[in-house]
Amino acid sequence: MNRKAFASTLIAVRSGMPMGVKRASLVALLAGFLALAVLSLPAQARDRPGTPNKGFAANCGYIETAEPAICVEFMNTATEKVGFLMDWTENGTHMSSDLSGRAECITRSAQNYGCMALPWWFSGNTNLKPVTAARFNSQREFPEAFKIKGLLWDAEYCFRFRAIDEDGVISALYSGFTCAHTPAAPGPPGALDPPKLTGIRPSSGEGVIGGATPFKLLVEWHSSPRSSANLGWYAVELWSGTQWLPIEKLDPARAPDPVNLELLVTHSKFGNGDDRQAVRVCALNVVARTCSRESWYYGSLKPKQTAVSELKRLQGVARPGVSTTVSRNPAAQVLLPPGPVSPAISATARPSAYAAVGATDASPQPQPAPAPASSIFYAVDASGALLRYVHDTPEGGTTPDKSLAAAEGWSAYTDVIPAGGNHFYARTGAGDLVWFQHSPNDDPANAWKGPVVVARGWQTFTQIIGGGNGVIYAIAADGAIVWYRHGGFATGDPGGWVGPNKLADGWGDFKFIFSSGGGVIYTVTQDNRLMSNRHLDPVNGAAAWGKPVQVGNGWGAFAQLFSAGNGVIYGLATDGKLTYYRHLSWNAPAPTFKWVGPVAAGDGFDPAAKLVALLR
Repeated sequence: MNRKAFASTLIAVRSGMPMGVKRASLVALLAGFLALAVLSLPAQARDRPGTPNKGFAANCGYIETAEPAICVEFMNTATEKVGFLMDWTENGTHMSSDLSGRAECITRSAQNYGCMALPWWFSGNTNLKPVTAARFNSQREFPEAFKIKGLLWDAEYCFRFRAIDEDGVISALYSGFTCAHTPAAPGPPGALDPPKLTGIRPSSGEGVIGGATPFKLLVEWHSSPRSSANLGWYAVELWSGTQWLPIEKLDPARAPDPVNLELLVTHSKFGNGDDRQAVRVCALNVVARTCSRESWYYGSLKPKQTAVSELKRLQGVARPGVSTTVSRNPAAQVLLPPGPVSPAISATARPSAYAAVGATDASPQPQPAPAPASSIFYAVDASGALLRYVHDTPEGGTTPDKSLAAAEGWSAYTDVIPAGGNHFYARTGAGDLVWFQHSPNDDPANAWKGPVVVARGWQTFTQIIGGGNGVIYAIAADGAIVWYRHGGFATGDPGGWVGPNKLADGWGDFKFIFSSGGGVIYTVTQDNRLMSNRHLDPVNGAAAWGKPVQVGNGWGAFAQLFSAGNGVIYGLATDGKLTYYRHLSWNAPAPTFKWVGPVAAGDGFDPAAKLVALLR
């Protein structure tokens, strides 16, 4: 019945027709009224698509070898062609439905899955166009499924879904939430004993190994219940002269003998086997690593020596012909620069960035930052004394140990800047850049080398940021960021400077700027966002940058922020409380919001006393 017929029937009922006819007309009138009411309803109320159901979420990663991930699936119930909308939470906080770069389709499974929802609906585009068979379909045979990564440890994630048809009509209800809880981060693996090293030398001649066969080292070590706890994999590492380089890794699940382990390794640094090599074995998981002490292969040119005498040789102990000028008071008169001195090599030295397995000295690849054994930082107090803090096992909630590094004279400096290792610079009010080396553990009576003026004219910069290995980023008054590299940072040689190279403009409006080494510079914006900025060429200073990535919120409330390298960041609050953080993907091309911390690191610090850490 249309509107005109409905009106005619109503007029007829009001007229003086017989009662029986009136009853029939009233029935027709009621039916017409209901039909018109239905026609006048919006499309959404007339025919909504079915609500998805059978949602399921579960952890789908190995805790020791992969960061947290959750696999999610749900079933479509709509008979018409539909797409999907998603609502999900992290510890109760609603998250963006854009999963670009952090989710993938589930493949290689005994269960067949559909994967239309992830690329078409959960990757930043919820527009109804284009209308395609892939974007809208009625497949109900297999579950829609995807794997989401980049999650927090020990956190609850919940997901629910709705269907949407080609006209924009949405299912009446969300599906129920399906939830999964990621596991707690694994602890560090147990300690390992030093490995046994056996050299396998190449030879030539008929019937024997040819000369083209490279020299190899057989590395043997033993596992135990202690060392296999929290274990993901092993890595064999070689000392390159400046850092430890992983050269081979071993999955213990694939080892023929899980207790007596061995790897046959080679590296371009081995040469023909005549040179000494230091090797260690590390037990690793996705967030932590524990390494053995080094073992030495001594080559064939000299008789075998003890490890102690070898370390003394490398450290330059009692070397004839090398003289250095040492001042125990850093504020004393500036001395002439010392002659070249090789930097000390510690038996427990760690790389400034964890190189990928198989990398060479010239091309270390970014990997997750290892948990640090300790951090060292300094502060100048109100009296001008320099205080030294050693923070051992910082992720265990320990408090740094404090000692007096220098009794007076440091209030004359406007800045203290890490240079790399146990070296740092101090800037005078006149703009001189002064070099120091502090080694209290090697020789407490002669702990200081310097001061040595290594540059002048730095008074115009508003901020100077140490990038490690002699790299310095300076912020000019106009907001430009300028790069320098000091080739003599390890010896105090005033020569060897490269730069200045202007890298970019617009760096004058950040609340904080600090570096974690390896070209990674963190900034805190005026709205308190923590941004990771990756300088792609810290060695040569080319103006090449990765895309800035937000990795945190709320970082502007600190009085100070500084880094000890490898993603370790300390925040000093205005009430004097110090907090430790570690950014797990600090040196990744696409860093994420994945952190260890906050971990309390003591209180009673003076927010006005500038803190600076050695970049390891």
